[in-house]
Amino acid sequence: DASMTHGDAFFRDNHSFNETLFDQVCNEFDHLTARQPLLTVAAELRWQHIQQSIVTTVPFRPIVCNPQFSFVSPRYFTAYAESIFPLLFFVDSRKTDVELDMTTARGFFQNSQMPDGFFCSNRTITSNITTVFSAHPIQPGKNEGVGNYVLDPTSTSFQGDGCLLYTNFVNQTVWLLYPNPGGVLLDALNQNLDYFSSPLVNSTCTQVFPYGKPGNSLY
Repeated sequence: DASMTHGDAFFRDNHSFNETLFDQVCNEFDHLTARQPLLTVAAELRWQHIQQSIVTTVPFRPIVCNPQFSFVSPRYFTAYAESIFPLLFFVDSRKTDVELDMTTARGFFQNSQMPDGFFCSNRTITSNITTVFSAHPIQPGKNEGVGNYVLDPTSTSFQGDGCLLYTNFVNQTVWLLYPNPGGVLLDALNQNLDYFSSPLVNSTCTQVFPYGKPGNSLY
């Protein structure tokens, strides 16, 4: 939910490129960039799309809200990463102004294409996500009816427990997608979950095994 290029799941099609949403991004990008830094623009766009899903209207455009809007981990985090992703990865590294060309952005978003001769960037991402979030902080939650955004204390946030982000993703997101795997799929899931956990488990988090430990799996 709250994507800048795809509709919310409530509206039935959250996988196709949404021309209307992208046009809104382009128009607001042009409107805001003339007087604000790019990270500020990214923060305002992120906030507007969150509000678009929560409430009935937002600045510059009347939009019907999503009564089932969900903004919890891991989507809560990826939404903010998504906001600065274009600035970090869709801008040619040889450009010193870090200016996002919307024609190039459309090629990425709509067609998954890089322009000829494109040089990828190696800019950092973490501090920029914090900047976007800090402009309009909002805690994880969901809509319970039209415009009624209710906080979800079971979902971690930027100020919360990083290990909870990991365990929520494994025990909820992955488990719901693959509740009863077997054979090669089960082996692949266990292997990739092991890869995913390795940098976290080596610090402070405890590894979880939704399908049982490899060699002693549930299936």
